[in-house]
This record gives sequence, C-alpha cells and structure tokens, in this order.
Amino acid sequence: MHRTLVYDLDELWHDHADVAARVNRACAGGEQGWRVRGMAQVAEQVFVYLLPERRGAAEEYVLAPWEDESVEGVATCLSERWSAGFDLVGSVRLEAGRYLLLLAKQKPGA
Repeated sequence: MHRTLVYDLDELWHDHADVAARVNRACAGGEQGWRVRGMAQVAEQVFVYLLPERRGAAEEYVLAPWEDESVEGVATCLSERWSAGFDLVGSVRLEAGRYLLLLAKQKPGA
C-alpha cells in the first residue's frame, strides 16, 4: 500500500510552511504511520510519495527555501542540512533560481 499527496505549485509558492505541516499530519494521521519516500514535480503539480511506516510517523518534514544553484552551493547546503540532522527527500523548482527542498529529520525516540 502507498499514498500520494498532490499539491499545486502555487500552494508551495505561497505557503510552504503550511504544506509541510499538512505532509506531517498526513504521515502521522490514523492508525498507520507513513514515511515520505520521494517527491516529483510534473509541470505545475507536486507529488509526494508515501510508504507505510510500522513504527508510526518516524520523521518530521520541512520545506526550506533555497536559491544557490551552483555545485558548491548545493554541496554546502546539503552538508549543512545533514549536519543538522536532515536528509534531502527532494526539491521543487518554483521559478528560475528559486527552489524548495523537502527535508526529513528523524523524530526523537523513533
């Protein structure tokens, strides 16, 4: 079993914090926990792919703005996020030079 959440790019552009909160609620809701395993952008739609998680929702998700497209900038950003306990799940291009990163962090005690 899997689930797919679908968001308009416009939703992410205007309120990425609310979309991240909705992803977290979807992963924690009900008897079955979920884990985000991927994110894809197709035209103006963003698809977030979820798989079941036996232990409940073990991760927290954030959408973080990002604007440095250089190889060094990407490597530095990912290294800093990893040092803070986050893994990259995916990215969305909002417009030329503007992105959102979907990051996951293990919940304490999970």
